[in-house]
Amino acid sequence: MEILVIYSNNDQAGVSIVKKLIENNDFEKEESNKNEIYKKNNLRIISTDKDLVNINDLSPFNADMYVFASRHKAEKGKPTLSAHFTGNFSSEARLGGNGKEIAISFPGLLKDYMKNLWNLKNEIKEFNIVIEATHHGPTSLRKPLIFIEIGPSMKEWVNENAAELVSKSIWKSCSRISKSDKVAIGFGGPHYSEKFTKFIVESEFSLASVASKYNLQYIDKEMVIQMKNKSIEPVRYAALDWKGLGKEKKRLIDVINELDLEVIRI
Repeated sequence: MEILVIYSNNDQAGVSIVKKLIENNDFEKEESNKNEIYKKNNLRIISTDKDLVNINDLSPFNADMYVFASRHKAEKGKPTLSAHFTGNFSSEARLGGNGKEIAISFPGLLKDYMKNLWNLKNEIKEFNIVIEATHHGPTSLRKPLIFIEIGPSMKEWVNENAAELVSKSIWKSCSRISKSDKVAIGFGGPHYSEKFTKFIVESEFSLASVASKYNLQYIDKEMVIQMKNKSIEPVRYAALDWKGLGKEKKRLIDVINELDLEVIRI
């Protein structure tokens, strides 16, 4: 599987991650008139001056999968290493992509990456390791993509230890792709979900798109079908943060049952 790692020159976290990835794995620079490109085995790294959330076409690079190395930005919060798939559940698309559109996901890669990072958690105890719910763009790329992030501020974006561990986990996960047999889509709970993180790290299950409690109001049958179908691995389960479904619980369960997805309560 050919994997394209992409980062923005204007994103210090992405720059930090890629610098470690190149240094530690002896990537070779390729000649290019437009982008700075590095290659090693099945991984190719490119840079861009665009905001990553607004990239809508990567087809010239002929990759099977896209990994976006990115910053996570917040005004406050604990230092965080996170990963997530992209998409907009509502018609609003404030951070790239199209409204009511979910990007293609690769659940096995998210699971592998988070497990590899989780195994290194004792080396970076000040950071929270967590998956985020599906949000922002891009949404219309024709291959699966994942955002891998360091946050929430410049202090963390330039943290060499964080970049080192993230780059190690990317390399290990992408060098040998593992596919998942038990795939779920997730519903409920907070945007940063410790429950869903432990679910994929500690069980045999993986996750495709995840809709947090905040976005459940936008989840109808068509959106669940889209979440299910836009995984490159077959989705047969719906993982529910049972206490984090709020007033949408009954309506959502009715939709899930109609689509014959097996419910897992977490």
